[in-house]
Amino acid sequence: MILVFVLLGSALIGGAFGWYRGTTLMRFPTQYFSPPKNMEYEQWLTELDWRLRRQRWMKTAIYAAAGPVAGFIVLSLFALR
Repeated sequence: MILVFVLLGSALIGGAFGWYRGTTLMRFPTQYFSPPKNMEYEQWLTELDWRLRRQRWMKTAIYAAAGPVAGFIVLSLFALR
């Protein structure tokens, strides 16, 4: 039962960290990206927003999946001591 709680906790922590990492570019996106010359500025902002949102969800899912793996490795290292 402790293993389940540790793995769920590490998944939550990993997901929260992934969400944080995914939102760093969304704060001020015009500093990091420039619009193409053949596209209107509003259309470019809309597409950029969708792309950054999708990237944020992907990072959250990847970090949330990697969290239990890291938690299991830490528990294994403590068990070997």
